[in-house]
Amino acid sequence: RKKERQDMQHNVKVAVITDDSLKDYQGFNLAVFDDRYLEVSPHAEVFKAPKIEKVSEFKKQLMDHYKLEASQLRLWYIQTRQNKTNRVTQCLTSAEDKLPLEKLRELTCGSAFNNGLTKLYLEKSEKDKPLPSLRNDQVLLFVKGLGHMFVSLNDKIASILSNLNERAGLKKSTSIQLYEEVKPLSIEPIKTDQTFRKIDIQHGDIICFQSSLSQREMDDLSKKGHITTAPDYYASLYNRSFVLFKPLPSTQHKQEAKLILNRHSSYTAVAQELAKEIGANPNRIRFTSSHPITHQPREVIAYKPTAKLEEMMPNLPKPADYQQFVSFEKMNTPILFYETLEVDLADLESKRSIEVSVLGPTLRKETKVTALVSRAGTVRQLLDQVIAKSKMEVKDPAKIRLYEAVDSKLTKEFSLEQPVDNVATEKNAIVYAEPIPKDELEMNLDTDRLVQVVHYHNKPTELHSAPFRFVAIKGETFEETKKRLQKRTGLGDMDWKKVKFTVIRNIYSPEPQVEPIDANDFELRKARLQEEDALGLDHVDKSSKSRFTHVFDKGIFIRG
Repeated sequence: RKKERQDMQHNVKVAVITDDSLKDYQGFNLAVFDDRYLEVSPHAEVFKAPKIEKVSEFKKQLMDHYKLEASQLRLWYIQTRQNKTNRVTQCLTSAEDKLPLEKLRELTCGSAFNNGLTKLYLEKSEKDKPLPSLRNDQVLLFVKGLGHMFVSLNDKIASILSNLNERAGLKKSTSIQLYEEVKPLSIEPIKTDQTFRKIDIQHGDIICFQSSLSQREMDDLSKKGHITTAPDYYASLYNRSFVLFKPLPSTQHKQEAKLILNRHSSYTAVAQELAKEIGANPNRIRFTSSHPITHQPREVIAYKPTAKLEEMMPNLPKPADYQQFVSFEKMNTPILFYETLEVDLADLESKRSIEVSVLGPTLRKETKVTALVSRAGTVRQLLDQVIAKSKMEVKDPAKIRLYEAVDSKLTKEFSLEQPVDNVATEKNAIVYAEPIPKDELEMNLDTDRLVQVVHYHNKPTELHSAPFRFVAIKGETFEETKKRLQKRTGLGDMDWKKVKFTVIRNIYSPEPQVEPIDANDFELRKARLQEEDALGLDHVDKSSKSRFTHVFDKGIFIRG
């Protein structure tokens, strides 16, 4: 790119449109001209020449390329109108043949870019015929798919119908409907009993046409998914969007897909198009939004079959943005994450998807599973799925504790018959499932007591890791208590030696009180911990998440 920019300090790129190149072009205007990247639609031809080269010299290059005599070609400016469309405006005069190409670039670029494209239309004479003389009562009109024609302003539009049919290979008697391409969303029908002057046709205006269809024919085509009118066709072009679909990092999928979609496509239609590409069941594809800057997954997009793509992706580039690019690959492609579920998304309306962190016999072993449970279901049914999906050794839900933690503090515990709708009602709540330890199953309900244990480092307000229930046994020395705690947490001997023990009072308050445990004769049961209290384990959080966040806690110094 750098070498090309340096090269363009001395040269210009000239984009040339001809009738031959227009025959296969079905987009807006005569082409897409991208002055930023010096690119143009593939059907146009691009020439490079020195900025100081005269137009007359450049014409010789065109004559050699197209194998034409000087009398067989005429050049016209392509300029940007006030409504942002590109149209042929006027032909170059003999005086303008003496201008340098750089001057033509300034006249046709129509943008603030220093080195945009010079844009020209090359009119070629028919075989063995001279170029027609230009008359004041005539204008140069372009017909999509066919090329140009000169029309008299006082003639009626109906006068060109048989000519259009003949050039398009249709019977002269074929009924056709004409439209003027004013702007992408202004494709206006033309009444054929009016004159060209009456409908204000000017040099370079573009018309298109289609065979007239009955309402029944249109209905039949619509049912098959076909576009039936020229305005609808242009609207489909205008509303095209380019989306990169990426699998959620947490899923087994690896396949990415880039699709061009209509921004008005429904959730269902988008899922169907993606399903074709990745070979999946469209009814089970769920989408997740992405952050516009970090491009990381954000929130699951609520399943609404009729929701439009532009509603699902608020950061989708605007239609006008797409019109400026020849290749969508040059744009910052918006990302939509996807995953395939085990059930149809429609079933999720009557079910809840709940993520559960399953703890092993020690807290060091933690796996995550997602259960899909009927909204009318119970915690027992949720645990049945958790047991099966995580392959827990304990199969009896009655011997498994399901609880919630917010900010690493235990907030809720659930009985088996509670409604599942009570679970994970807070956005930042983490749901845990753990096999109830043996010492708890065998505890003396009259003398022993269940207490909460939490983890923190230095400050009791900055908790980490999973809180848990622990049995305070009457008469047990704290040395024995610590052995059971180490076994439960799964910490190694070296890490365990660094743990400090405290009693935290009013842990749910903004400023909990901390009582260090220093005495050798301390007995946990005698500390009389209430529901709002906890046993605190003060140690460094060695999880990968913690190590990542500590970097930012300390700040980053950037040397200027």
